[in-house]
Amino acid sequence: MLIFAFLYVLFLIFLSVRKFGVLMNPFFFEAHFPLLFLIVPQLIMVGVFPESEDNVKSDWVIIAYVTALFAGTMTNLKSFSLASINSPSRVAGVDLATAGVFIAPTLPILFACGLTLGGIRCYYETVVFSQFASLYDLGKTFLFLSIMLLLAHKRKFTPFTIGLMFLLVFSGNKFAIFNLLLFFAIFFEEYRGIKFQKMLIWAVPIFLLFIGYHFMQSRTYFENPFLAAIRYFDIYEKQSFLLDELSKPRAELYHGEIYVSSWYKYIPRLVWPGKPVAFGFAILNYDFLPDEAAANYMPSFGLGTIYADFGFYSVIIIGFFTGFLRKYTYQIFLKSGKNNASLILYYFGIAPLTVIYLAIQYLVSFCFKPKANHDVVH
Repeated sequence: MLIFAFLYVLFLIFLSVRKFGVLMNPFFFEAHFPLLFLIVPQLIMVGVFPESEDNVKSDWVIIAYVTALFAGTMTNLKSFSLASINSPSRVAGVDLATAGVFIAPTLPILFACGLTLGGIRCYYETVVFSQFASLYDLGKTFLFLSIMLLLAHKRKFTPFTIGLMFLLVFSGNKFAIFNLLLFFAIFFEEYRGIKFQKMLIWAVPIFLLFIGYHFMQSRTYFENPFLAAIRYFDIYEKQSFLLDELSKPRAELYHGEIYVSSWYKYIPRLVWPGKPVAFGFAILNYDFLPDEAAANYMPSFGLGTIYADFGFYSVIIIGFFTGFLRKYTYQIFLKSGKNNASLILYYFGIAPLTVIYLAIQYLVSFCFKPKANHDVVH
């Protein structure tokens, strides 16, 4: 069944590339997660480790989600254009300074862990469970915004932007690295005209570098680095575990609690000292893996997090609207001439925080806008 899911997702990707003409189209932008983080690692796990199994319900959740996602990207709603963000270099500088302000309180944790690859991983695993977690996340976001604005403006890599990318890469968060790679794919396709066939070839050495980075951080020096990396991506296994638990006779769904509480992560504990420890997908960790959660180990449950709210109904509804909104932002991106503001909207998607980020960019841009000369010559 897992092989069928794999071929089915590839078929939908093929249809989306033929429709949009680019690999980083709205469907692949969202479908890369179930493909690269659920299906492919588990196929390797099944082939390498005899104890690994295929979970039929997990496969059906993946199939339902990508089907709804594809349907959402096939919609066509009249879009609008966004004005470009003026003075992008200066705005990027303000974003960078803002990132520094947010990250500064977390630096003692970094120095305590040590300036090594393992220390950086220690820093990430410590800070995300500290009172500075929201500040850390906001700092990474504004650092990312500065990189996006500079690359969209310069249309090339400079020593300064490369330095900023290294700061983001060595934040300790592997998903931040992967998100940066996704942005690179959009940048090369949309701004540099690189064909997706070439990007697929580049994916091989990038994948090997990603494995090496994980291996150096994991400290499992006597383990096969490839297997160590594959074991890291156990999301399918955790998703299957959650679905099995929720299928038990006395189990109950969460009826929207997980989705609604997921927004809590953007409220700093400095502002809300009484913020619950268990919110968003962490609720599932505390309910089903309490010992691991108490030890600050929070594995991802994949699409099971969506399923936990309303079952297959939430998987299909969230899948459809995710595809619909991503397609709509892509239409805005094209209608706006692929300017920097529409790039931010397409990448981050339609969400309250995206509106706030864009509002900040426009506000700073307005502050740098040259004043008109009202002098009258007599």
